[in-house]
Amino acid sequence: AFGPEWIDLAQSRLATATTYVEIRGRTAFGERSIIPFHVTSSDWQESDRLLSGILTAFGSTTRPIEIGGAGTFDGVMLNALSRPRIEGTMAGRRMRAWDVEWGAGQSHVTIENSYVDVADAILRKGNAEMRIEGRFSLGFPRPDRGEEINARIVADKWPLPDLRHAFDLDEYP
Repeated sequence: AFGPEWIDLAQSRLATATTYVEIRGRTAFGERSIIPFHVTSSDWQESDRLLSGILTAFGSTTRPIEIGGAGTFDGVMLNALSRPRIEGTMAGRRMRAWDVEWGAGQSHVTIENSYVDVADAILRKGNAEMRIEGRFSLGFPRPDRGEEINARIVADKWPLPDLRHAFDLDEYP
């Protein structure tokens, strides 16, 4: 529904073979947005490519990141569609990033300005567990010369080869 200040979005759905998205909300013609959404994915890489394409179409040039696994994301997109802030909770299994499978986990995340802020993250892989709080860049080097990682990671029984490989330190003794 179009009004003089807002475009109101009724409950809507988008689906591919591996991604299901529900949205609703409102936007002041792309500038002030409040758009709650839900994503269920059986392939995070395909879902990220789809959502990157949608954000790029609305003026926020976005490239997909290397990611894998399956899971859900419940959140809200705020602010301008060309400079969104995405807040939400994700849960996943077989999660993959930096060429390492991290197992299953959940986290509260905020995505803005090509950063992901992670809070209350718990990853589990076999009998290993990792707890994570902090900020991760979605690209590096950053044009604004910002940090790549600023996080606190507490690992219990986590396989050291995973950490070496993720940070390109395979040859480190």
